[in-house]
Amino acid sequence: MISTYPSHQTLQSPQSSVPVKRSEHDREQIVYFFLDFSNIKYSGSQIACLHGDGIYCDTLFRLSCSNLRALAQQGRRWASGFSAAALSKQSIILKTQMAEAGIHFEQSEKGIISRREQNVDERIQLEMYRLLNPNVVRGNVVLASGDGAGHQEGCGFLPALQALHMGGYSIEVLSWGHSLNNGLRNWAEHNGRVVLLDPFYENITFIEGGRQPSTQSELQKRMARLNITGSNQR
Repeated sequence: MISTYPSHQTLQSPQSSVPVKRSEHDREQIVYFFLDFSNIKYSGSQIACLHGDGIYCDTLFRLSCSNLRALAQQGRRWASGFSAAALSKQSIILKTQMAEAGIHFEQSEKGIISRREQNVDERIQLEMYRLLNPNVVRGNVVLASGDGAGHQEGCGFLPALQALHMGGYSIEVLSWGHSLNNGLRNWAEHNGRVVLLDPFYENITFIEGGRQPSTQSELQKRMARLNITGSNQR
């Protein structure tokens, strides 16, 4: 069972949230996880029909926070996790599930007129940039998102990943194949690693009141078959 997220490891205080530097090998095993929750959930629901879950995708489709963490962590040492979204329903339940998976979750407001998320991506990116603090131990930044919008204007997730890569971090991107931005994918494949979520659909998603996600043992077996390990060279 995954341990509860330790409060002293929140990314809001980088100097106290990261492990003490021990060795180069130890550093490579550290994972800082960032989850673009709305992008991953919505993109996953778009292919639910391919897996027999289409009739539930609008209301009962869910992400397994604990299995998503396991896929991002890949047996390495967990430093911290951060996610944000603008949700009107089930936010309390989701926040609890995130906390149990070691992911700090922040809820933002939706626009009154547009009903769209306000500054959620920017909130996640701010936490990513906090890792550039010289006191933070370098390791692996794992971003779960396919959103590469705005990179040509110097904004969005891709410039943040590029800055972290230049700052000494290894980069990994987790995304559904159909929604992965080409610019983000091309850069990540050449400078880090891309792990497509599609083979893990039944491991990291579930239907509330219906199909449940696989056990973490089954997830680990699938990761082993697909050679998804915690090795990533900068």
